[in-house]
Amino acid sequence: MKKILLLLLIISCTIPKAFTQSDTILSKKERRFIHEKSKYISFSNGFGFTSIRVKDPNNFLNQGLQMQNTTFVPNIMYEHGIANSFFAELGYSSIWQGVFYSRIINDIGFSSYSRLYRNHNIQFGGGYRIINKNNFHFFNLHGGVFIGFSNKKITNLPINYGSENVDPVSNYPFTITTKINNFSPISFGTYLGISKELRLSKDVRFFVKYIQQFGFKNTMSGTFELASDQINFVNEPVTFKISGGGAFVTGGLKILLFKKQLK
Repeated sequence: MKKILLLLLIISCTIPKAFTQSDTILSKKERRFIHEKSKYISFSNGFGFTSIRVKDPNNFLNQGLQMQNTTFVPNIMYEHGIANSFFAELGYSSIWQGVFYSRIINDIGFSSYSRLYRNHNIQFGGGYRIINKNNFHFFNLHGGVFIGFSNKKITNLPINYGSENVDPVSNYPFTITTKINNFSPISFGTYLGISKELRLSKDVRFFVKYIQQFGFKNTMSGTFELASDQINFVNEPVTFKISGGGAFVTGGLKILLFKKQLK
C-alpha cells in the first residue's frame, strides 16, 4: 500500500511538471511565431565603408579596391511579407561619398579623406527568413537593386585641390593634387546582405544588418598627381574611380504594422 501511495505521489508530481514544461515550450514557440504576411517598418543607423578603385603607376599609393569607414548610414526600410518566409523590401539610405587615398606599408603610413557630396539611395529587393520548425528565427537573407542620386553637379565640387604631406616611410615631403574629371549624380547596382534580429516585445524587434553594395556605374573619376623634389615619381598621374559600392553595418528597431490584418 505504501508503495502504491508513493507511486501515486510521484505521478502526481511528475505529470503537472511535464505539462508545465510542455506549455512553456509551446508558449516560446508561439511567441517566436512570425506571420508569413507580417509587415514591418525599420529604422537604423550605422557605419558605411565606401569604396574607391585606385591605379598608381608609381606603386606609391595603395592600389586596387580600397574601402574606408567614411560615413554614417541612416536608413528606413519597409518590409512586406509575401508567403513561405519570403518578403519584399523598399528602403532609403543617406550616404556621404568622397575621395580618399592611403599609403600604408608594414602598418606605417597615412590616409586622407575628402567628403564631397551626399548620395540618396533607394533600395528595392526582397529576402528570406531562415526559421526552423520551432519558429526559431536564425537570420534573414537580403538582396536587390539600388539607385542613388545627388543634387550636386560637377561645378559644385572642388574640381582641383591639393595638400602637402610627408611620406612616413622615407620622411621625404611630397604634394598630392586631386583632380575630378568626371561626375555623375546617378548611381545604380545590386546589394546582398544578412541580418539577425532579437525579439524585444510582441511588436518590436532589435536587429543588426550587414549589406554589401556593388555599383555598376562610375559616379566619379579623376587623378591624383604626385610631385616631390626628393621622390622620383613617373610622369603619369594616379587614377581613381568611384562607383557607389561599399559595405554597410547598421543596427536598429523593427516595428510590426497592421497587425489586425494578420489572421
